[in-house]
Amino acid sequence: MVKTEYGNLLTKMPEKRMLGANGGRYYQGLSNPLTRKVRLMRRERRYFTATSVAVTLGISKQTLLRYESRGIFPKANRNQVNGWREYTEEDIRTLRRILGR
Repeated sequence: MVKTEYGNLLTKMPEKRMLGANGGRYYQGLSNPLTRKVRLMRRERRYFTATSVAVTLGISKQTLLRYESRGIFPKANRNQVNGWREYTEEDIRTLRRILGR
């Protein structure tokens, strides 16, 4: 355990085990403000596929893509690696407003 001005920085959690580069040890940052900021940034970056968005909206994937091609829905961002459409939570809210749901 490391003590800092913010409290305990790292605490070993023996009940959870993860295999990996750290030799099976699992650490969780508790009171570090930087760690909290990184966690919040990770939550913002969550992307959804066209299929999962279509299921969420209650329409088919084909309808989602057709509405996009006709200009009813705004164009989705594309993944630079594989070219798939990526939707954020804000995009889903916008599409729900357009559909009136």
